[in-house]
Amino acid sequence: MERADLVIEHGHVITLDAEGRRIPDGTIAVREGRVIAVAPWAETRGRFSAGRVIDASGKYVFPGLINTHIHSFQTLLKGLGRDEPLLDWLAASIRPVAPMLDEEATYLGAAVACIESIRSGATTVVDYNYAHPRPGLQDVVIKAFADVGVRGVHARSFSDRVFGEGAGPLVQPPEVFLADIDRLAAKYGGDDMVDIWMGPSALWNMTEAGLKETAEFAADRGLPVTMHIDETGVDDEDSLARFGRKALPYLADIGLLNERFLAVHCVHLDADDIEVLRGSGAKVSHNPASNMILGSGVAPVDVLLEAGVTVSLGTDGAASNDSQDMLETMKLTALLQKVTRRDPGVVGAEQVVHMATLGGARALGKEGLIGSLEVGKAADLFVYDPLRAKSSPLHDPVAALVYSSGESNICTTVVAGRVVLEDGVVKGVDEADILRRAQRKATDLVRRSPGRPRSAA
Repeated sequence: MERADLVIEHGHVITLDAEGRRIPDGTIAVREGRVIAVAPWAETRGRFSAGRVIDASGKYVFPGLINTHIHSFQTLLKGLGRDEPLLDWLAASIRPVAPMLDEEATYLGAAVACIESIRSGATTVVDYNYAHPRPGLQDVVIKAFADVGVRGVHARSFSDRVFGEGAGPLVQPPEVFLADIDRLAAKYGGDDMVDIWMGPSALWNMTEAGLKETAEFAADRGLPVTMHIDETGVDDEDSLARFGRKALPYLADIGLLNERFLAVHCVHLDADDIEVLRGSGAKVSHNPASNMILGSGVAPVDVLLEAGVTVSLGTDGAASNDSQDMLETMKLTALLQKVTRRDPGVVGAEQVVHMATLGGARALGKEGLIGSLEVGKAADLFVYDPLRAKSSPLHDPVAALVYSSGESNICTTVVAGRVVLEDGVVKGVDEADILRRAQRKATDLVRRSPGRPRSAA
């Protein structure tokens, strides 16, 4: 009899493997954080001696969702600066508060974001953290990853140029942020659950010298890079004015675009831009909710997919989305493309689920580890209970996941073999205490911030 740390049995397993297998009465066995069997229960009966068994009868088991773009500190700022375009929203919500963040606020924001992530089936998050008014805030975000139990990519973000009002306190010289990235990579490089990336802010928040140093540093260290690109027309306007080239061609010219580059948003693209992305091997993180809330426009997801560009999904920060709900993000992805193209078949449920799983894995260079349920891959998954009013009766589990699901459907979430949500209960932290503390801290930050957002109570 084989030893297993965890066995999930009798669930309907949606593997998303190359064959697209669905196993109606399946077993997933896990040892040391990896999947050691995905097979019909009849074939595995009596095969494993398990430390723990979860009966998933009547439920569905999916690979964990991968959220390729959040700003976790923004969970403290939900609902502020609403109904404003991007730059006005930044001035009304983020910039007054971000310089005041301390370790407690940063940790609580990250913990709330991670809790909502596992409650919506997300097992991996990319936290693009550009709020660093004092040293050490990156480390408490990574602590929140570990405490709640998510797989995390920490993109240490930075700006070395002031664009617009109120950005000054978040600006740092390149030698400061590059040294901190080296520190983080050295400290967490051996942790299988954390990756350190570079996160230059939007092009208009970077000097030419800073962008070129970033490209050289990333190439020298072999570090992935993620960056806001063409969320609005400002990127191209600023790039043309300063560099004589549009944003994506310019970044390609300086060597920043490659297969380790994750471009976030990509709303305002033309055919040449899409060809630059395709030719460079760069990946895209599509964030429909924030693009809609800020009125930024609609990313050409269908055209990107047709061109062979990898597209993943992100919620963006909760200040420009008001949630970190990946279920909501999947539904919005499908609906926004359909209504824009006036074609109900343009991006279907299967494509959306693949973007949220395998697309995310490819965007992170982790397709050999996450994104599907296969032997040898990480045991990152969630158990879906269809017996909820919103999703029941259920006929097609993939369609239900995209179009008729909510957090109440996610009963159990497992990351690297660790059960982080069980029967709707968060296991790693005291959720009620975290939420109470986060509310107090967020209220205090907004109360003390200069130029309070007009929508604040």
